[in-house]
Amino acid sequence: MRKLFLSLLVCMLFFTTSCTLNEIKTSTIELKKNGSINAFILEPFDIAKYQEVDLKNWVTIEISNYNIDKEDKIILKDLYVEEGSAMLSVKFPTCEDYMKLNGEVLFFGTIEEVMGPEFCLVGDYFNSDGLKVTLTEEDLLKNVDLKVLISKEPICVSTYKDALFYSQNINKIKSKTYDLVEQKNQELNKEESNDEEYYILIFE
Repeated sequence: MRKLFLSLLVCMLFFTTSCTLNEIKTSTIELKKNGSINAFILEPFDIAKYQEVDLKNWVTIEISNYNIDKEDKIILKDLYVEEGSAMLSVKFPTCEDYMKLNGEVLFFGTIEEVMGPEFCLVGDYFNSDGLKVTLTEEDLLKNVDLKVLISKEPICVSTYKDALFYSQNINKIKSKTYDLVEQKNQELNKEESNDEEYYILIFE
């Protein structure tokens, strides 16, 4: 069952804005200004193997175990099964909580907090007008208070405002909605020490 829960929370996500469960057609996540995450997860569910009540009980236990001794709790807001799909609404107080529960890189903080050997922010981006720009280390050091969202998995994200810059492995679908789609033939921002690929959005 742990694999089932992780598959529900780690799936490739398509992000829209201000959704409710009965509105979504695919999995959805929202980034709030304070760094909290609203995740709306839609995945196939085999009703021949599991019942809705079993899934809800299991997910509730997993979240409760994670929340032990934590002041800010992950909240399961809703869950139901319909027409062979499981639909969940989960609120994560921070991106760190989302990352720990799912085992995927998802960071949100200031440039100052993230600059270092783990992530390389220097590179080519699109600006808010969709024009190609290059951000140097000098540019970043002059703007250390800007916020940055970093993800390693190719997903989509709905944000609280338009990004000033977003890495060139990201497609802007519409205002405040970005598609972090894997593009194997495109140069990506990479972490220098191990050549990993990251998706980066920078906000004022």
